[in-house]
Amino acid sequence: MLEDISSIKIKGGIFETEIDLPIFEKEKPNNPEQNFSLIYGKNGSGKSTISRGFRKITGAEELQIESMELLDADGSTIVVSEEEKNNIYVFNEEFIEDNIKIDDDGLSAIVVMGAVKDVDDKIKKIQPTYEKSLSEAQAQQEVLNKYVDIGNVLCPEYYINEMQKVLKGDNSWASRDARIHEKKTNSQVRRDTYTQFVGLHPTKSRDELIVDYDATMKKLEAAKSGSKRIETVVPTLKTFEDKENDIVNLLKEKIEKPVLSEREKSLFHILQDNNGNQRLTNIKAYFAGTQKTTCPFCFQDVDEKYADDLVQSIEKILSKKVEEHQGKLLKARLSIFEVNLMVFNELSPEKVKECEKKIEVLNSSIEQVNELINQKIENVYEPILNEGFCLKNKYDECVASLEELEKARKDYNEKATDTKPLINELTNVNNEIAYYDLKELHEKYQKQIAEKKAEEEKSKKLNQTANDLRKQIEVLEQEKKNARIAMKAINDDLAYIFFSKTRLRIDYDHDKYVLYSHERLVEPGNVSVGERNAIGLCYFFNRIMENKDEEKVFNSRYLLVIDDPVSSFDMENRIGILSYLKYKLGQYLKGNDKSKFLLFTHDMQTFYDMRHFVLELLSTKYCVSENKASKYVRDWELKNTGVDKIDIQKRNEYTALLGTVFDYAKEIDAQYSVSIGNVMRKVMEAFGTFVYKKGMSQLSTDESIMANLSKEDQTYYENLMYRLVLNTGSHMEEKVKTIDDMNFFDYISDADKQRTARDVICFLYKINPLHVQAHLQDKENAIEIIEAWCKAISV
Repeated sequence: MLEDISSIKIKGGIFETEIDLPIFEKEKPNNPEQNFSLIYGKNGSGKSTISRGFRKITGAEELQIESMELLDADGSTIVVSEEEKNNIYVFNEEFIEDNIKIDDDGLSAIVVMGAVKDVDDKIKKIQPTYEKSLSEAQAQQEVLNKYVDIGNVLCPEYYINEMQKVLKGDNSWASRDARIHEKKTNSQVRRDTYTQFVGLHPTKSRDELIVDYDATMKKLEAAKSGSKRIETVVPTLKTFEDKENDIVNLLKEKIEKPVLSEREKSLFHILQDNNGNQRLTNIKAYFAGTQKTTCPFCFQDVDEKYADDLVQSIEKILSKKVEEHQGKLLKARLSIFEVNLMVFNELSPEKVKECEKKIEVLNSSIEQVNELINQKIENVYEPILNEGFCLKNKYDECVASLEELEKARKDYNEKATDTKPLINELTNVNNEIAYYDLKELHEKYQKQIAEKKAEEEKSKKLNQTANDLRKQIEVLEQEKKNARIAMKAINDDLAYIFFSKTRLRIDYDHDKYVLYSHERLVEPGNVSVGERNAIGLCYFFNRIMENKDEEKVFNSRYLLVIDDPVSSFDMENRIGILSYLKYKLGQYLKGNDKSKFLLFTHDMQTFYDMRHFVLELLSTKYCVSENKASKYVRDWELKNTGVDKIDIQKRNEYTALLGTVFDYAKEIDAQYSVSIGNVMRKVMEAFGTFVYKKGMSQLSTDESIMANLSKEDQTYYENLMYRLVLNTGSHMEEKVKTIDDMNFFDYISDADKQRTARDVICFLYKINPLHVQAHLQDKENAIEIIEAWCKAISV
């Protein structure tokens, strides 16, 4: 339970090692539960680290904080429920950074806070990505535009136009097609005509197709004129008398040899020679004639008896039977077939060649038969054996081939006047030629189609991304319009702080929260840090009330952590802020006395002021004196990564202020650079009032007081007092717009501020050294340091 918190255990940031801090621990066992813990600590002492630790408890991401636990009085870890986490609220610089932003629209200051800021931050986070995405989409669209520009080589349509050009015109597909179909003008080419050709698969090259086209076109023209008809009938072979068996029998028939004398044997040898039969017949005829007295071969005289005997011997060899046999052989001779088929070559060279070859084979066989007959005639006594020559089959094959050729002639003549097949063939050839003409362009077209598709897909994705981001921004913008802050409540709180309804207020105008000061728009850049912090504190308390019943909101148990509600920039508004803080914390304390409040400050004066109003609240709540009310409060100083109890009895406000001036004189602390002037004036006024009962301006004019100083010091410090008093008057008289103007010390450098702080300390020390020593006893080597400063001034 949150009301059981006694201490915290934290590690991270300035706390390098884990440490327990007993911030709500009872000072005495019988003391009541501590409602408030006030912690004073200089900047860098760890206040913000602790506040971030409580943010980590709520679930916020705090990377610096390694661990943070809440401990009860027994040192046990308190398990914080989700409901309790929702009742822990931390006001610190991170809260302001996360929830308050002062923006501008070029004319006026715009307040962006809470849910509006959350949405605005989301928009600003998305916006660069959206703008980049939109830029990429636009750049991609420019690329894509090239693919739809019909005059650009990247555009697929460019190549459709180019393919149209190729198909049109003279010596093109359109002109050839017109010639094929006897059109007066070139054939029409549409944008999709190319699709008829690009899917073809020609088996011949373009050059071969051109040759085919020219040849077929000649045929077409001839067919149209009828000049290609072949009127000559294919010749037929004369009737073939099948005497093959008779011839074979004659050739193998054997004639018996007669009994021969020596001379007759010699004559028989002549018969066996080539043309021997003819020679013997010639010899017989010569010697049977009247001129037989002289041999025509050897030119010797031959008597009549020798001649007659020679004739008888030849007749014996060349008997009657031989003559008859030879006569049959002569009759058996065959004639060859002579056919001229040259005129039919144009019809079908292949068929003509086939016919000629078969006739040649037949004639070759006939010549072979005749040769064998001649051999047998010359030597009738030697039979010639042969199984046959298949002459009839070869003859029939020749007849069949010639008949087929004649049929082809008739078919050819019919086709020679039929142009449709030729037109179809020419159309196909022309289409295949067009394929080659379009091939390269179509490949480029397909390539650009693929590229365009890829670029379109890329553009689609980029546009989709940009649109998605734009829609996200639109949704967020709508959320931003729908988000409403408790403007009236915040304005009421600002009026409470500034004691004026017009000093600073927020108005909703054109979907924006505009900042007004004294009923005038605050110009961009004129909103001070203090004003921003005041708005942030008002929003902090109003945010606690979001979505809660106003009548019951204070009844819950809360843990409120307030880190530096009065910063160095809020000194002008410190009274208003402290009053407002008292008012708001009083509401929560009154609603539930189990709530706890942890207040941090870097300013001792603010510490005392907060303690004062806390005691008032507790005194009222529990109806006790402020002395008894202090039992509900713990007072701590955070230093050296630990907390020390602040002894209120020993450490009063004046001591704290004097210590602040001394610390600044020793080392410039930027957090006090704005407020150090007011602090020095308070110290001087308090010193004069309580020690001498005189005002600050009288300290340098009272002779009894100045008598403690040398004449040189008197002159020096009179000038110091004049400067302090003069600037005080100036401060009180001028009305200024921003908190930076509320302190005269803003007009001098930090080094001059530090020198003035040393002068103030030295002035007090020279007038009343024991007084200064008593109030700075906690400051190490304070007197030695002050004396060194005094010596430097005298020099």
